[in-house]
This record gives sequence, C-alpha cells and structure tokens, in this order.
Amino acid sequence: MYTGRAAFQATVAPELNSFMGLGFEQIVADLFDRANTAGELAESYPTRGRWWGTDPDTRQAEEIDLVAGSKTTTLFMEAKWVNRPIGLDVLETLERRSTLVPTPRKRQKHYAIYAKQGFTSELVALAEKRPDLALYSFL
Repeated sequence: MYTGRAAFQATVAPELNSFMGLGFEQIVADLFDRANTAGELAESYPTRGRWWGTDPDTRQAEEIDLVAGSKTTTLFMEAKWVNRPIGLDVLETLERRSTLVPTPRKRQKHYAIYAKQGFTSELVALAEKRPDLALYSFL
C-alpha cells in the first residue's frame, strides 16, 4: 500500500495530464468568453463551441477544442496541456481539421493555440510572420 508521495506518484501522477487537459480546455473557453463579452477581442464572436466531425478521407473522428464565428472570421482554437513545447505539428493538425468545418467562404480563418509549456522556436518564428496565428502560454 502506498502513502504520501508514493501514493501520488503511483495513482494520481499518471492520470494528471489527462485530467488537467479537460480542465485546461474549459479554462481557455471561459477566458475566451470573458474577453469576448467584455469587448476585448478584435471582433465580437456571437457563436462558439467545440467541433466534432469525421475526416472523409481517413474516416477518423476529429475534434477542435473551440471554434468561434464572427461576421468576417472563423477562429479555430486548440488547448494543449502537455509537458513539452508545442510545435508545428499541432498547428498543421489544427489547420487540416479546420478544412473539415463548414464555414462561409468569405470568412477569414484565424488560429489560436494555448499551451501549458510554451512553443518551439519554429512555431514562434512562424507566428511572428502570420497575423492569423496567436500563441498563448500559461507557464
């Protein structure tokens, strides 16, 4: 039988990131809602929600943590609670999944990634060149 630190390491630690991932997604959604309601965003987004669908090519289930729509922009957001910097692969997956979401053609696509541990230098450099990409780190 484990006690104290050993109990935590044996039972809680292996599942903590999985558990915190869902909580982190909710925190990101709440922060977005507050900023949107307070008028702190570049645009007002009257609709938002999680998106689930199936990729017709792979027949795999896909999801996007948060999709918000304004008159001119669809914002695709991903929240990652992992113990490593987030890289280009996460952006590429988000961009690919965004093509599966039915949106009006006239809307611009913007992307936001929220991360526990920051981002790789490659992703940061790309974000500095792309006004349609925002990165937010919590640690």
